[in-house]
Amino acid sequence: MLTSCPSTRELEDILAYHPRGPRHPAHHGTCGPRPECMGQGNMVPMAGWALCTALVLAVLAEVVGETRYEKFLRQHVDHPRTSVLTAHRYCETMLARRQVTAPGRPCKPSNTFVHAPAEELLAACAQTPDAVGLHSTPTPMGLTACRLRGGDTRPPCAYRARQLQHHVRIACLNGLPVHLAGTHAPPQ
Repeated sequence: MLTSCPSTRELEDILAYHPRGPRHPAHHGTCGPRPECMGQGNMVPMAGWALCTALVLAVLAEVVGETRYEKFLRQHVDHPRTSVLTAHRYCETMLARRQVTAPGRPCKPSNTFVHAPAEELLAACAQTPDAVGLHSTPTPMGLTACRLRGGDTRPPCAYRARQLQHHVRIACLNGLPVHLAGTHAPPQ
């Protein structure tokens, strides 16, 4: 009787057995919040089940989709800066092209594109992290900060773009940037 989330190794075994991922938890000796499981005494608590589901989805995304580093590059690195037909549509164009915004999904309130080589962001991960574990680029970089106009997050998404020269703060995992935490102006 399994009453906890499967280990990463167990998830890999499940994925190896089922190319499309687990089809039904009962196939793997678990019983989740389903009517046929009620009263069997082997039910994973609801909070645990949600955590277990999130873990399975994270592993599936890693196996069949892009890595966190690849997602970071897709969402935040545009080097050299893409020229679009109309400069004022840069944010809308890039966010759609990079699938940061998608039809039927809410507009992302803000997104930043860094116009520097990915290697410069990789080098930032080698810098000493600050008190909260974030790394900053040693020199300012060209970037475009996209901010949603107005407060409505329903498409169509309209953004205001600002060209800046800022340091970039990132979270790194295993030496790779995985999250753009913010930017800050160089000291004057």
